[in-house]
Amino acid sequence: MRQEPLHLARIAVVPTLLVVLLALSLPSCLEPTSVECASGRVCPAGQRCSANGDSCLKTDCGDGIVQATEACDDGNAINGDGCSSDCRSNESCGNNIVDVVSTASGTKTEACDDGNTRDGDGCSADCLSNEFCGNGLVDTKVGETCDDGNKESNDGCSGDCLSNELCGNNYTDRSKGEVCDDGNNDSNDGCRGDCKSDERCGNSIVDVSVGEVCDDGNNEAGDGCSANCKSNEKCGNGTVDISVGEICDDSNQQDGDACSANCKGPGVACGNGKLDPTEQCDDGNGISTDDCSNDCKVTFCGDGNVDSTSLRQEKCDPKNDPNCNLNCTISACGDGIVNTRAGEVCDDGNNLPCGTCNSSCKQWQDLKPAKGSIINLPRDALNDGEKIFIHDGQKSVTFEFNKDDKGCSDNTRCVDIRNRPQPDEVADALAGEIRYSSLDIEVTSVRWNVINLENDAAGSGGNKPITDTVDHDLFATEGMAGGSGEGCGEGISCRLDSDCKSGLDCENGRCTD
Repeated sequence: MRQEPLHLARIAVVPTLLVVLLALSLPSCLEPTSVECASGRVCPAGQRCSANGDSCLKTDCGDGIVQATEACDDGNAINGDGCSSDCRSNESCGNNIVDVVSTASGTKTEACDDGNTRDGDGCSADCLSNEFCGNGLVDTKVGETCDDGNKESNDGCSGDCLSNELCGNNYTDRSKGEVCDDGNNDSNDGCRGDCKSDERCGNSIVDVSVGEVCDDGNNEAGDGCSANCKSNEKCGNGTVDISVGEICDDSNQQDGDACSANCKGPGVACGNGKLDPTEQCDDGNGISTDDCSNDCKVTFCGDGNVDSTSLRQEKCDPKNDPNCNLNCTISACGDGIVNTRAGEVCDDGNNLPCGTCNSSCKQWQDLKPAKGSIINLPRDALNDGEKIFIHDGQKSVTFEFNKDDKGCSDNTRCVDIRNRPQPDEVADALAGEIRYSSLDIEVTSVRWNVINLENDAAGSGGNKPITDTVDHDLFATEGMAGGSGEGCGEGISCRLDSDCKSGLDCENGRCTD
C-alpha cells in the first residue's frame, strides 16, 4: 500500500475542519440575541436596557447619559418625572416646548410655551394660558377682568373680557344699555348712577339728579321744554320762559300780585316805572332777569332767579342749583372754585390729572415720584450679555453686562464689568451708565451693592417695573413704584406752586418757568 506524505494528509484535513467550525459559529454571528436587564426584564434583540433597568430602549434616551441632542436623561423613558420620554424636554414652563404631562396626581397640559416665564406676551408665566379672551382663564396681566370661555357680551363678561358688565366698573357696556360709566354708582357727576344716562340736556332722559324737569331730546326752547331742560315752559312754574313770551313768573297763575295770571306782565303797580314805598326798585318792566325783579325787588346772586340780563349776567343761581357757584357761574372742575355742594373737595384750577387735586376735583392727591432699587451681585455671579430694562414713564433704556472683549448688543447701554469683580464695583458701573443715559431718572445713592433710583418727575406715570434677564435668584430689583399725582407743566392752570412741576411756579394762575 502506498503511503501519502504526512504533510499532504494534513492539508486534506484542514478544509474539512474549517467548514465544520464555520458551520458551528455562523448562526451565532448572524443572529442577534436578547438582553436581560438588572431588574430581570428581558429586552428583545436590537434593544437595550434603560439605566434603571425598568424598560427597554430603542434609542439613547433613557440610558442616563445626556447626549448632544437631548435636554435631559433621567435613566428611564417615561413622562411626568422632570424629563420627557423622548429626553427632549425637562417638562418645565419656559423651555419653548409645549408639554402634556400625565402623573399620578393628574394631567398638566401646557397651553403654550414661548421660551420664557413672563406674562403679557401671548403666553402666561405658568404656560397654562395663551392669553386670549375666551379661553376661560382670567389673564389680568393683559387687562382681562373676566373670562367666561366665550367672546359674547351680555352674559356677565364682555366680548373682549375687559368688563364684568356691571355699572360702576369704569367700562361702558353698550350691550347692557350703558351710555356711560365713570367708575362709580353716583349720580350728578356726568353719568347717572345706573349708567343709563350721561345727564346732559337733550338726551331724551329726564335726569332729576341734575335738576332737569323735562327732556325732549333737543336743546331748543319754545317747544314745551326749555333749552336747559330746567323748565316745562308753563306759566306758574317759577321760571321766566322768555322763549314763550313770559316776562315774569311768580310760581302761581293769579292776578293781583307781582305777576299776572298769564305771566305776560306785572300784576299791579310793579313795573310802572315809579318807585312805590313797598318797592325796592321799579325799572318799568316785568322782566325778572335784570337788576330789578318782576316783583320790584333788587336782584342778587342767590335770590333764586337766573338774572341773565342783569349787569352780573348770571349763568345760574346757587339758591336752587347745587351745580352753581356762589358767584352765579356754573360749577365746573377746573374753574378754581371749590363747590362742595356739587361734590367737589378741591379745585386746583384745572381738570387734568396733574396738580394737588385730581381730574374730577373729588380728591386731594400727593405729588410723589416713583422710586426703585437694584441689588447687584459680584461679576462672577453674572452672565455676559444679561440685561436690565428701566422705564421712566416716557421711554425705556436697556443696560447690558459685558464680561469679555466682545462688547454689547446694538441699542443698549454697555455696562463694562470686565475689571470689576466686586458687587460694589458692578453697582458703580451700572449706576454710571444710568446717570449718563437718556432716562429722566436720578441715581440718588449707591450703597455698597445697592443702587437707589428716583424718577425726576412726580406722578404715577413713572410706576414702571424694572425687569431683567439675570439668571440668578439673588439679583433683585424693586420698583419703579410709589409715584402718585403729577406736577402740571408750563402754561397749565394752577392755584398753588405745589400744583406745578419742579422748577415751575404758579404765577397769575398759570405754571410758569
